[in-house]
Amino acid sequence: MIKAIIFDLDGTLIDSEKLHLKAELETLKTFGIKAKKEKILGYMGMGIKDYFQVLKEKFNAHYSIEKIVKAHVKTLEKYYGGLFPAVSNTKKTIRDLSKRYTLALGTSAHTRLAKMCLKRLGIAKYFKVITGGDKVKHAKPHPEIFLLIAKKLKIKPQEIVVIEDSTNGFKAAKSAGMQVIARIGSHNKSEDFSLADHKIKNLLKIKTYLKYEN
Repeated sequence: MIKAIIFDLDGTLIDSEKLHLKAELETLKTFGIKAKKEKILGYMGMGIKDYFQVLKEKFNAHYSIEKIVKAHVKTLEKYYGGLFPAVSNTKKTIRDLSKRYTLALGTSAHTRLAKMCLKRLGIAKYFKVITGGDKVKHAKPHPEIFLLIAKKLKIKPQEIVVIEDSTNGFKAAKSAGMQVIARIGSHNKSEDFSLADHKIKNLLKIKTYLKYEN
């Protein structure tokens, strides 16, 4: 029986990919790296430290990972605080599901930024646990973030469904022993959906699949 749902944030509850690219290019530019968006595509779902480590090697850069991560979190404040739009039906979906299930958020984004975003969207109050990538040592596809949330909720992994949009997220959830519902959008059609138990385009369809699980 499903008791809890863990949502990813970027690409799942907010439509943020294009603006994320803009923010990343903005941060890289402050460190003297003039990159084009085509050069930084393909790293969707990575933790922020891993992401900038990959780019450091890709561009043969000499920046400090700690410094660029700190700078990027600062850059992202204006995006999570006001620029990232919600995916269609986000508020209704969260409000409706919270009446029957315990909800949590597991995102690669910084916890403070995630809370800022959920509060702006008017849905923060529906989440019992909000955990960002800064709270774990290992980023997705490692299952640490989902297992940590399960522990905080005191709910068994097999009683949890994860809503994700990236291959790394699918892998992390399945490695944690959880079911996966993949959200498909225009931003992630090239992802590997083979690990997903179900696939949806509209968040309102989540309830349809959960009926079969309970």
